[in-house]
Amino acid sequence: MSPAGSAYWLSLAGFGVPLALVGLTVLWLDRRGIIPPAFIAWTLGGWTDVIAVVLPLTPWPLLGLACALLSIGARRAGSAGPASASGLPRA
Repeated sequence: MSPAGSAYWLSLAGFGVPLALVGLTVLWLDRRGIIPPAFIAWTLGGWTDVIAVVLPLTPWPLLGLACALLSIGARRAGSAGPASASGLPRA
């Protein structure tokens, strides 16, 4: 990839801003006691797989780790039930 192409994809045309918005959305949901849906982690995981194949020199392992942690957190919070997910004691 040329330096001009790299600068294009790693700036405003890149995916940093959308990923920051996804992260802020997950934090917003968490602060309200809402479990983030698992499809967010699965969709980002699939996108990470495509990135790993197409652009192997990008930091996709970090995105893969974030997807795994989000998926594990959603599964744990979902299996704990709605009362414990909201921070309230279970009856």
